[in-house]
Amino acid sequence: MRGLRRPMTVSTAELEAHRAHARAVTLGTCLALVSAVLYTATNICLKLVTDCDPYWVSCLKAFPTLVLAGAMVAWTTKQGRSGMPGRRGWLVLAATGLLAHLGGNVGFQYGLGILGLATAVPLTFSVILVAGALIGRFWLGEPISLRSAGALLLLCISVGVLGLHTAVAKSVADPRLSATVAVDSWDKMLAVGVIIFAGFSYTVLGAVIRRTITGSTGMGATLLIISIAGVVVLGAIGGARLGLHGILEIAPIDHQWMLLAGACNALAFLMLTKALHLVPIAYVNVINASQVAMAAVAGVAWFAEPSTAYLT
Repeated sequence: MRGLRRPMTVSTAELEAHRAHARAVTLGTCLALVSAVLYTATNICLKLVTDCDPYWVSCLKAFPTLVLAGAMVAWTTKQGRSGMPGRRGWLVLAATGLLAHLGGNVGFQYGLGILGLATAVPLTFSVILVAGALIGRFWLGEPISLRSAGALLLLCISVGVLGLHTAVAKSVADPRLSATVAVDSWDKMLAVGVIIFAGFSYTVLGAVIRRTITGSTGMGATLLIISIAGVVVLGAIGGARLGLHGILEIAPIDHQWMLLAGACNALAFLMLTKALHLVPIAYVNVINASQVAMAAVAGVAWFAEPSTAYLT
């Protein structure tokens, strides 16, 4: 009959592609959320060793990732597919790894000792959210819808409010802080700058991982190259700063916290890397930013930071 439209049909291939995309988004979301929980556990462990050398802490933090990635590469090589990149890929991943370890891990550990858990994490993620969206749009070519942009803006505001919680909480906990602000204001400004650079370093690392593992380079190979760069360079710097005597003076329980932080970080990094393989970087960053709220709760529950109206 005229005037009647034929019903639209969807091919089997299109339906299967839609289902595959839905499965990828679901799995990527779950992996990003679990990685946020594990990163929170990592940061709690790191908070307990802020009085130790940040280079040595970051070295031991990277060591479990090196072991895990080495096992992954050994397994895939046995299967006949190592997934190792060429010379240019090695250089790019090694350089990015050094940036993430020196600018990211060491910088975050330094800022964590001055600003505290519930300030350092929100500030880091404020940078990661904004820089991740921009890098994803202009370098990786990942579109950002108006809805996603609005969600990012709302999330950044929430992150900022959580940061204000910590500042108010510290003044409530110790009113004498107002009289000593001028004394350590430069240290705090430096810590804020270092944390901002750490967030940028983590964003660049995530973008490079996203670009690398969507190609021919395997996930295990990517993690292996990045962790090798961190363990070798950070270990050399930390060893030179401390010396053998200084390393032996570190309490065994502190070394245990460092390695536990590294184990949690390795699992979180593995899940985050797989999530970046499945979904866009801006989406992963939004899900992973849930650790900001987890860090604020951990600060109140484990480190006796007082709760404020900003937290609720």
